[in-house]
Amino acid sequence: MSRKNTAVERVSEGADRLGRHPVGCPKCKRAFLVPQGAVGKPCPICAEAALSPQNVVMRDAEPEQVVPFGASRQDLKPKLAEFASVRFVTGDLTADNLVERAVPVWWPVWLVDATCEGSFKAEVGFDYEVKSTEEVLDGGTWRSREVMRDKIRWEPRQGAVSRRYDNVPAEALTEHDARKKAIGGYDYRKAVDYTQDKLADAWVQLPDVPPDEAWPDAEAGIAKKVGQDVRQAIDVRHVRGVTVSADYPDVNYTWMLLPMYASWYVDSGGVRRPVLFHGETGQVYGKRMASVTKGLVWGAVIGTFATGLLLLAGFVGLVGIVLLPLLAVAAVLGALSLPFFALALWPPLSAWSHNRRETASP
Repeated sequence: MSRKNTAVERVSEGADRLGRHPVGCPKCKRAFLVPQGAVGKPCPICAEAALSPQNVVMRDAEPEQVVPFGASRQDLKPKLAEFASVRFVTGDLTADNLVERAVPVWWPVWLVDATCEGSFKAEVGFDYEVKSTEEVLDGGTWRSREVMRDKIRWEPRQGAVSRRYDNVPAEALTEHDARKKAIGGYDYRKAVDYTQDKLADAWVQLPDVPPDEAWPDAEAGIAKKVGQDVRQAIDVRHVRGVTVSADYPDVNYTWMLLPMYASWYVDSGGVRRPVLFHGETGQVYGKRMASVTKGLVWGAVIGTFATGLLLLAGFVGLVGIVLLPLLAVAAVLGALSLPFFALALWPPLSAWSHNRRETASP
């Protein structure tokens, strides 16, 4: 399989074409194009460091398509409030703070155009029914009855393919799959043609997968489209095991941009925690950290109450030396204090356990 790339080598330093300033995160090494005034703000993805100006190498071409934002930041506030509903939540994790700090971010997918000249092999499946019998219990008696079962008969097919395939998506970020798993996938059918005004005030994350390295993903996408063409041509419901052996005499790469919001909050340890949410569905992803300090405060309050009960029991016990019936009251008060002492351990342990689970999750 060979291909001749007629567009990959066109690169340009700078970002004037998109009206953005190139910046990078010194911590996670991601690169962005941002509007005026965004330099020095926290990285929208890791939130651990401030963005600083840097030169970037990028394609000279503008994006070809964008999947529009389907919800505003305010629209997503109820989901963010639900996200922030954590027991002993750190004070900075609120829906209002997340909405206020949220920035719209476009993240990239390569769109690959290629002419496929070669051959394919596949298995096609034809539906048919098989008659069989099964035993059923009817009125205390076992009876046989006929049943029809659906089966698929698989047959090999091969043939020639000569077709142009446009806008086959391929991963442009190494974290593509992880991000889709975190905030959900996108319906590429909603994509519209790019115009400069669609960028609005959004930031643009730049690809970290070069076009050449994205080709295997694009080639797999082309094989999938060949399978769809085979299914339509033969008029069958099932196609599997499609392999393509072909040359690709002209390959062109452009971008498609996907919408996302990025925000952050500060946990009780002073660490900025990133929060990402889908630009269409509002699905939220982030570490929801509880405040161990708040847990300790609640534990101290409960412990103080338990200590007060114990001291009161001691005082009543002393009086009970003279008034014997009060000794029983002192014993009851002392016994009541014990579960409260145990309960005082729950708030800090609960917050600590919650944070441990959050940091252990992907």
